Amino acid sequence: MLAAITLCGLALRLCEAATQPLWTDEALTLVLAKWPTLDLLLRPVDPTAGLYYVLHQLFVPDEAGLVAIRGISIVAGTLSIPGIYAVVRLGIGRSSGLLAAALLAISPVLVDYSQEARAYALQLFLVLVSAAALLGWTRRLGKGGGTGALMLFACSTVLAFSTHLSGSFWVVPAVPLSAWAAFRYGTPAQRRTYLIALAAMAGGALPELIRLVWRAYLGGGFVWLDQAGTAAALATWSETLLPIGGLIATPLAQLLFLAVLLLLIWRLYAHREGLRAWMTESPVAAAVIGILLFAPLLVWLFGFVVVPIFMPRTILMGVAGFILLICLVDRFEKRPFVRAAAVLAFALALSSSGTVRVKEDWNGATETLARSARPGDVILHCASWKYPPFRHAVRQIEGVPNVVLLDWRMVRFDDFGLSGSDWERTYFRSMLEPPMRYLMGQKTRLPIRETTLEPFQRAWVVESECGEEGQARSREWLGRGRYTLAGLSSSTPHHSGIRVWLFEPDGAATRRVYSVTN
Repeated sequence: MLAAITLCGLALRLCEAATQPLWTDEALTLVLAKWPTLDLLLRPVDPTAGLYYVLHQLFVPDEAGLVAIRGISIVAGTLSIPGIYAVVRLGIGRSSGLLAAALLAISPVLVDYSQEARAYALQLFLVLVSAAALLGWTRRLGKGGGTGALMLFACSTVLAFSTHLSGSFWVVPAVPLSAWAAFRYGTPAQRRTYLIALAAMAGGALPELIRLVWRAYLGGGFVWLDQAGTAAALATWSETLLPIGGLIATPLAQLLFLAVLLLLIWRLYAHREGLRAWMTESPVAAAVIGILLFAPLLVWLFGFVVVPIFMPRTILMGVAGFILLICLVDRFEKRPFVRAAAVLAFALALSSSGTVRVKEDWNGATETLARSARPGDVILHCASWKYPPFRHAVRQIEGVPNVVLLDWRMVRFDDFGLSGSDWERTYFRSMLEPPMRYLMGQKTRLPIRETTLEPFQRAWVVESECGEEGQARSREWLGRGRYTLAGLSSSTPHHSGIRVWLFEPDGAATRRVYSVTN
């Protein structure tokens, strides 16, 4: 049954993996993966930790297709199905484990993020492995053995910490929980083994901890994100944790989320005697559920103290926690309709939302240009961080130079061809801000030369999150002329729209550009 559920989950994660083009962060993954491995793991190359990018280096070849590019997340998202089964089987019971596997397999938000070339599906998988290993190890405390489970817990915990900052909201409480269990229930030999594992975890986490300190010195990396207020946080929780939260109006979704949460709490209260006995028998399992369930709240509160990181993709652990809470109620209710209702609600939500959310429509933008741009034209991109998804989607438009508004200069990026990795390395190096260049050992800017762009007949301006200053700088560089909207993709709650403007200058003029040289 578990194998069948897992195969179903894999099919759902594969069926539309190639339908959406790479959005900005996914395309930046390909750029970042060109950096040296040690830089990714030890230096503040990106706000996200380097493990996922290193896996891309190892397993995703150049010029890979969309399914292969997203393959790490597809595999991690699929393996999370037996991962949550192991957590629930060890902590709650076997039959409830199958329910957890089924719910995770068809969870709309988890199916979606399993088809994204980012670290979030991998992080959730590692957290579930860590939780299952912790429960497996604590079952052996006082009886001897369990070293293998302890080593698995140590490795997966360090890897979860090294995947994304939000993994800390599992790691930070889980490590003291493991220490409490070791010294309360373990034999002397098990305690000694645990101390060795604890030292190994500290050593393994040190590089990422140092990298985070460097990252904090550079400004954290999430400074662009506003801290969500209470209403916005509740809307995000309802959208992410409740299967149908993203399909109905926000106020109704919030009320429904609170109603479902209160219903689950009420049913646990109705079985309080059995719940109390289970918590006495399995305190670590109760703590694991609590950590995963309250992780979204801690992520939100973290933003008030340190830096905002609260988004749907940083609270995916809460989805697992919500599923575990449903399974805990199922353990005490023992009524088939509870399981049927939960599976039906998740399935209906998935059928309504689809297996992948709408992302940035770079295919539409590049089709407009491929159909209309011709030699003698120029393509201007604003903003600079939107250039990689365009570059990946367009593949080739012969004879049309690409100019990117980068650091308030117009930089020509088509000198390295439209395939291969040279442009990706050069692009990211040119974007490094001064403090990061120093820490990365690059104390000066890349060599650049100012040149003259040949006069063009028309310009195609690709705008997405360009901003008022970027628009003003682009218009100043283009000069006088007439703008016509040639293409428009609508925005979504999570992704911005893309505008393609046709600019026809009043007359030929010389424009200065910069060319980055190696």
